[in-house]
Amino acid sequence: MKQVQKINYTSLPLLLALLVLPFVHFNSLLDIALVSKFLCLSFLLLPFPIFLWVNKDQSKTTSLPFFHLLAFAYYIWQILSISWAFNPVEAIFGVQKTGLWLITFWYAWWLLDQKKLQAKHLFLVVSIGALLYSLVGWYQVTQVENMSFMSDVNKIVGFSGNKNLFAILLFLQLPFILLAIKEHAGKWRWLSLISLASSLILMLTLLGRATLLGLFTSALCSLLLYFIFAQQRQLPWKKIAIGSLILIGGLFSVFAIKGDVNILKRYNIANFKGSQSAQERLVMWENTLEMIGEQPVLGYGVGNWALFFPSKGIDRIPRMAEYRKPAARPHNDFLWIAAELGLIGLLIHLSLFLSLFVLTWIAIKHWQKQKEVSSSDFYGLLICSSILLGYLVISFFDFPRERVELQAYLAVIMAYLLVLCSRYKSIPKVVLPNIANKLIALIFFISLVSNLVMGYYRWDGEHKSIAIQKAMSQQDPKALEKASKQVKNPFYQIDPLLNPVDYYHGFALLVQDKPRKAIPYFQKSLDIFPYHFNSLYYAGRANQQLNLPEVTTKYYERLLEINPKFIEAREIVGVHYFNQGDHAKAQELLEGLDSNKAAVQSVQRHLKGL
Repeated sequence: MKQVQKINYTSLPLLLALLVLPFVHFNSLLDIALVSKFLCLSFLLLPFPIFLWVNKDQSKTTSLPFFHLLAFAYYIWQILSISWAFNPVEAIFGVQKTGLWLITFWYAWWLLDQKKLQAKHLFLVVSIGALLYSLVGWYQVTQVENMSFMSDVNKIVGFSGNKNLFAILLFLQLPFILLAIKEHAGKWRWLSLISLASSLILMLTLLGRATLLGLFTSALCSLLLYFIFAQQRQLPWKKIAIGSLILIGGLFSVFAIKGDVNILKRYNIANFKGSQSAQERLVMWENTLEMIGEQPVLGYGVGNWALFFPSKGIDRIPRMAEYRKPAARPHNDFLWIAAELGLIGLLIHLSLFLSLFVLTWIAIKHWQKQKEVSSSDFYGLLICSSILLGYLVISFFDFPRERVELQAYLAVIMAYLLVLCSRYKSIPKVVLPNIANKLIALIFFISLVSNLVMGYYRWDGEHKSIAIQKAMSQQDPKALEKASKQVKNPFYQIDPLLNPVDYYHGFALLVQDKPRKAIPYFQKSLDIFPYHFNSLYYAGRANQQLNLPEVTTKYYERLLEINPKFIEAREIVGVHYFNQGDHAKAQELLEGLDSNKAAVQSVQRHLKGL
């Protein structure tokens, strides 16, 4: 009997991270799915640079230099962007999320390349985690009260805080589940098959259209590669038929119990095009393209898209204009990267994927010629490269770049694909000298320790922000003032709702009829978020209370550049211009307004008589 190789202790932190990271969350925090996972992954990766430093086989460590240099270049370019970012604090946090992707990738590659981790162990651990994670989703499905899924589907969020991100994580776990089915037999294969069925059905049930497009793209790419390159092109039709029946039966059962026939209309692209969500995203993409046009080379700096997006106007995005809520991301990772890192950053990002696709193509061609190579390599190359292509499709419509757990799984997929490619002699490799490994280990260790410090500060800020939200809901200005003093720290200036902490302090003072004391806090808020329209609005109100019409108008004019439909600002600025004798501007602002304010009505009557 063949002896099963035990899992090497050096691989345990990575396996544990992949197993538990999706489950890490704190309900008490405003952002339940980002900072907590950031801290967890940073902590679990901390042993890796130590393993790398003391590793006795460092001189044998091989690398595909071009890809590794690209990965470091992407990270370094983001570090450089801190120097020109308007808000360096937000930039640093974004940079370190990319640092976690880089370290996770290097860790997985090092383990697999040095044979310190068997790939089949990796596949099985992820399959078990995916099954457990999907069970969380199915539990939430059973809690949906309304018999029509369409109204309550957003309650199915998992531990990612968003149903679309939940579906993307299930998608990124698919290659490991499929390869576990290929590599294992007996009870472990059955467990992986159950995990596959549960994850696929849940993924489709979550109604994530971007994920569906990614899944379709990956499936089509896999089939094409199989028929082009497989030496035996006979597909296992019996297994495919049984799997399809299970999938269709599972979906039918879900829809029959909890669903609605109209749910299928959600997957109709024509229906999506006319939806409010699609229209808003198109406007966001258009405005983001304008931002890219203004800073095409360097961009605005990591984490600074949200700070400058309102400058392009939000009046065509109803949910932003009416509810006065800033946007956190453009729902398109490519535009997001180009806006924050410029076209240089986008080129490096795309080059990472392109280089892997080229290496995969070379490796598959060699697989055809080398009959002694295991077919497992071929399936690994086929499945992982197809999933990466599907990921790029999803990135065009969603924001997987933002989430730590998604980037961790993406990093491991890339690492495994790179290891498969490195087995072919025609692909160049270099031996990393001992000093290079020591330097890399030191950089990673410093990065992870700094993550723990910064992550704690952000965690502490978010935890204390609970008191702010409680005071806001209870309309208690004194409690709000007290809470806002306690929340701010060097790494926590803006909360997950994209409101600066100073804004809450200023608002508390203004409500207590202390406009003179409130104004400096609104200005501090604008110093870190220049187009925060709520700060502009209340800064204008504070100056209005102090009877400073010129200053009030200055704030409100900036506000109207962001949202021309802000009625109160139009009224105040219009009356001000009329009093200054500028009737043309007053007419432009007040014409057509249905106002109940006596001053505005009086000005409108005078303008009509002119």
